[in-house]
Amino acid sequence: MAYLRVSFNPLANCYAYAANCLQPAGNNRAIPGRQSGHGVTPPYNAATLTQACINDGCQAVAAGNTFNVPPAAPANHHLIAVMIAANGTDYHFYRQGPLTAAWTHKPGPHDASNYDGGLVEIGADLSAANHTIGHNTYVFVCYLAVPTNGLQVAG
Repeated sequence: MAYLRVSFNPLANCYAYAANCLQPAGNNRAIPGRQSGHGVTPPYNAATLTQACINDGCQAVAAGNTFNVPPAAPANHHLIAVMIAANGTDYHFYRQGPLTAAWTHKPGPHDASNYDGGLVEIGADLSAANHTIGHNTYVFVCYLAVPTNGLQVAG
């Protein structure tokens, strides 16, 4: 597979990209939970980050799945992977392609990409990717599902 580079609104961060939201409300960096009125603030933790995404309209998926065994996405949804910086200072999101099951992400204001932090193609096994992006190393929190047509998120 060739390098994937998708232009996306530079104000739309990884959360907006995962939610398939081209224009976050507030025209600013999307923050999990902000659309529902309960945006997360640092230091971040897995429970509040997950709940904030669910409050915005992400759907919980089958429990018991692990990072290396993602669940199947419900009909008319795509999976997203919720990640948190090991030190709790940031979060990051990936989204799974509906046709190839390959993962992509949008590091900050940059274009969406199918390459990880080590500039290696991510592919279908997200758990094997390098999750060090910039100064942060991200750890897996959970998988959630987003409607294929997207969710409105806010900054």
